[in-house]
Amino acid sequence: MSPKSTKTTTFSLPTRDPSIERYYMNQALNVAKSALSVGEVPVGCVIVLHAPPESPSSSVIISHGANQVNATRDATRHAEIV
Repeated sequence: MSPKSTKTTTFSLPTRDPSIERYYMNQALNVAKSALSVGEVPVGCVIVLHAPPESPSSSVIISHGANQVNATRDATRHAEIV
């Protein structure tokens, strides 16, 4: 019996660009500020769909969230889950 062949898939992270990272961090901070303005803990997050390396400027925010623990009285309503 011959051994099973295994196929390895490689994945590479997108090239880091500090200006793009700063942009998305500022967007998350804006979400956090909006949470604070309604009495929540100021935590926000954004989920970014990264574009192919040949077109990094077409990355987009596909979702965002802020804490909703105080408003909903539900401890599971954290920014990264909402």
